[in-house]
Amino acid sequence: MSIKLMSKVWDESGCDGSELLMLLSIADFANDEGKAWPAIKTLATKCRLSERQAQALVRKLEKDGHIKIETGQGPHGTNLYWVTAGVKPTAPGGEAHCTGGVLPASPEGVKPTAPDPSLLTIKESEADEKNPSAESQPPKPENPPAVKFYFETFRRKRWGNSEQERLFLETLEAVGQEKMLDAIRWAAQSGVANVKSICTAARKTNKTASRAGPNGRPAERTRPAPEILP
Repeated sequence: MSIKLMSKVWDESGCDGSELLMLLSIADFANDEGKAWPAIKTLATKCRLSERQAQALVRKLEKDGHIKIETGQGPHGTNLYWVTAGVKPTAPGGEAHCTGGVLPASPEGVKPTAPDPSLLTIKESEADEKNPSAESQPPKPENPPAVKFYFETFRRKRWGNSEQERLFLETLEAVGQEKMLDAIRWAAQSGVANVKSICTAARKTNKTASRAGPNGRPAERTRPAPEILP
């Protein structure tokens, strides 16, 4: 699992819904170079999908340029996946495409010059004077995966109020990421976007799972041995 690659998928892939979930699942198996070889059956199980649905999503991700597939090149004949999220495309010859800023000048044109460092120093000092507490402010913590998935699924940019945030985070801490992701998927399929309903579903799922024994079956109660009287 590569935390660096997972962060790139969240921030730079542009996917949402099931496509985002599938891309995250592949990235979960990948190293920092984006190389992974999970079986389709494994990806289908991880995303709670059928194998046919998983194959369709993988082909869609490949078509959109989020992954590259080398058929049968992984261990035991599995497909080899390369996650390309966050990788900037390159032009023929290995030179990066120009994405903004000063364009390279022609041999006969005017050559661009670097800005005077003293001007940059003056501007930076002016900015520090206007906002002296900028460096002292701690960075804002990154949202957990379940929060990001909720925002992506229901196309939200922030919480409606502080009570929603508090309830969601408390439930997330109590039940864990997987149970919370399952509750969000259920809410999306049921057309329910209410945070309270999602949290209630997650807690019920967690409570049911904690009562279950091996293989998801209810744990058997053992009866005490009968007391033998003298």
